[in-house]
Amino acid sequence: MLTKGNNLLHQSMWGLLCRTVTRLLPFPPPTTRLGRRRLVVATVVVIIALVVLGTVLNSFLPLLVLAPVVMLLVLALGVSVDGITDRPTSLLDERERALRDRAVGRPWEYGVAVGVLLGLLVARTSDNGGPGATSLLLAATLVAFLIPGLSIAWTMPDAVDDE
Repeated sequence: MLTKGNNLLHQSMWGLLCRTVTRLLPFPPPTTRLGRRRLVVATVVVIIALVVLGTVLNSFLPLLVLAPVVMLLVLALGVSVDGITDRPTSLLDERERALRDRAVGRPWEYGVAVGVLLGLLVARTSDNGGPGATSLLLAATLVAFLIPGLSIAWTMPDAVDDE
């Protein structure tokens, strides 16, 4: 069970992470629904490119080039949704809790299913741990774990001014 001190620690650590990520990114994290949707599309496109280039070229070069890009996009995604997927429930308001609950339900099941299918594809077409298999395995892992965050980023409404 989280105590008030743990909640404050989590809030301060999240704030530190957001400031650090914002300084590292070559672009500001999006704050609008359209910006978040573009970020989701960019993340999916880079993951697909990682798989396609890794298997077609049969080289680790696409993995070395695109993996840091995926990580930057994932960090930007986390900052753009204000860390809803990672924060304890006690730190979320009702709207954020509803968004997270909706994202963890059906999309999570789809993400795990796609991740398992990609994992089976890796096992079926494995070239003894070569670049193609590594790219597919990384993509399967990313898909399985990113689906809730991508779903939240896609559906999260724009912030409403309290005027």
